Amino acid sequence: MDMNEPFKPEHVVAHYKPMLDAVMADAKADLQHLKIDKQAFVLASVYLTILHSCVEAAMLLRESTITVGAVIRSVVESFADLSALAKNAKYARRMLATLYEQRCRLFQDMLSNPANQYHASLAQQLNPSSELAEATRLLDVEKRAGFHPLSNYDRLDCAGMSNEYRSLYWQLCLESHNNIATVEARHIVETNGSYGLVLAKANPPGTLLKYYDSLISILIEASLLTHSTVNSSAVSRCRGVAVSRWRGGESGKRIFDNTARPTYLAVRYMDVGYGVLTNPKRYPRTFALKRRRGVTP
Repeated sequence: MDMNEPFKPEHVVAHYKPMLDAVMADAKADLQHLKIDKQAFVLASVYLTILHSCVEAAMLLRESTITVGAVIRSVVESFADLSALAKNAKYARRMLATLYEQRCRLFQDMLSNPANQYHASLAQQLNPSSELAEATRLLDVEKRAGFHPLSNYDRLDCAGMSNEYRSLYWQLCLESHNNIATVEARHIVETNGSYGLVLAKANPPGTLLKYYDSLISILIEASLLTHSTVNSSAVSRCRGVAVSRWRGGESGKRIFDNTARPTYLAVRYMDVGYGVLTNPKRYPRTFALKRRRGVTP
């Protein structure tokens, strides 16, 4: 890849596919070096969730996919939790408070809407009134100690990822929630001025770039962060992977900014980062984008 050539997403995607496989293989091989005590069980569990999610995402990316964005959104959330836990192990209590809050909402809904058939079997196994009282008590304990439930924004903000929340995470949410522009971009095709429908279209290089870039950068950072936090013997090798994978490796050529922390490369390119929402010319006659002309995120 000639670094003097203009940036072309398809060139980077070709580089990314084997890189993701290599980074996942590195992460799996290094699991043997993780010696986890009970204090770090939550952190390690979150890391394993990230690794396994990346494996599943890589499987989806072998074919045209519309669901991998939702998997990557979950990976971003898990990486935020991992980063916050690495900063302060007591962050786990905020995760616990979030669980108690969700339990409170469930039992409140069971009591307010007893006719909901989907609660019927659960109502036979427990007493929603007593469960609500206990969940409320446990939540109050955490709140009095200063550990409040987390919104998704809180999770990313605690990890220092508020910018990612407003860019990469925002995009992934739009895609996984199937907004109308995304649905049209997936299935509507134009041929000689007429429009038709297809079951599946190949993912554009820019979209693939966003997916691969996010998975690789998060897995590299998550591995280094986890091994560093638990003082694993693989820390130096993880640092070497971070440098070699992101700075060009054996070829000596780098395709990324020469910074200490990998960047989410895709977000920096308008044509890649915001896709159909900022390119109304792509489907100028379709319902959603005719109404989005001139609209930017």
